[in-house]
Amino acid sequence: MLSKKQYLYTLFIAIAVFILVFLVTYFYTKQNSWHIEQSDEPIAMSGLSVEQWPEEIYILPQTKIVLKNQNTKGKAFSETKVDSKSLLGLTKDEVADRFKGYTIETFNEKEVTLVKDISQEQKLETPDVTYVLGVDDHYVCIKEKGTTKRPVKIDYEVAHFSKYIYSLLLNEEIEITNAQKEALLLNPSTLQKILQGYVGE
Repeated sequence: MLSKKQYLYTLFIAIAVFILVFLVTYFYTKQNSWHIEQSDEPIAMSGLSVEQWPEEIYILPQTKIVLKNQNTKGKAFSETKVDSKSLLGLTKDEVADRFKGYTIETFNEKEVTLVKDISQEQKLETPDVTYVLGVDDHYVCIKEKGTTKRPVKIDYEVAHFSKYIYSLLLNEEIEITNAQKEALLLNPSTLQKILQGYVGE
């Protein structure tokens, strides 16, 4: 037979255990219910799963960027590569805004292709122009070969190059395409890629 003190002590422990079990069960149930509501709510509101959200595509360092000039039948006249560093981080809309004369044919993280259509009539009316790289006041410039038009200076000093490259520039022996000219005007660092085929002596 329990004494009065033992009885009260046992009753107190039983009540404490009951309250503790009740509180743990209550908070556990409430927390799980909150997580379920949180995870269900975005799907109910949007109607899309996480995998269905469209992802914005940006130009990365390894993205291959090509500018093409072609006729209306799709035959290419010229093609040049642009250094991805000059367009790093740009989206499709930003590239379209920068190259307003071009149509974006391909745009993904691996490859970006921009095309400009030139009609056959335009090509016949405008004779082929040959562009060469030269020197103007210690800077590299672009000249139209066989004309007296003023050269277009680009922000690249000739002091960066070897004597051999400087000699080629001075004698205007490096020819470039119209697409390469446009790429140079957009980003002077494209010059490094153009000169990769020229080896110093």
